[in-house]
Amino acid sequence: MRKKALAALIVLLGLTGPACNKEIESVPVPPFTVFPNPFLEDFAVHLENSFPAGTATEFRILDGKDQPIMVWEDPAPGTSIRVDMTGRAKALYYAELRVGNSVFIQPIVKAQ
Repeated sequence: MRKKALAALIVLLGLTGPACNKEIESVPVPPFTVFPNPFLEDFAVHLENSFPAGTATEFRILDGKDQPIMVWEDPAPGTSIRVDMTGRAKALYYAELRVGNSVFIQPIVKAQ
């Protein structure tokens, strides 16, 4: 959980904070997009075609305690998923995509 919160903080500071002179070798870009982010009740996730079909994949929405609240097994590359968060608390959540041995995480914010 701390790694995800730290990653989210680094992303947010990189977008809003002062410039930094340190070089970073690379930051993997998740092979999915979430929009809108922040969201009110629901959002869409589009999985890119950058991972091969047939690869073991799992897409999850995690709460702030790193607990999965929604799980999709083996979603196909190039598809879109509509996620309904009606009734969920205003909070920071995480979208997580597992492709083979790789894990990609993106923070998402429920604004109301």
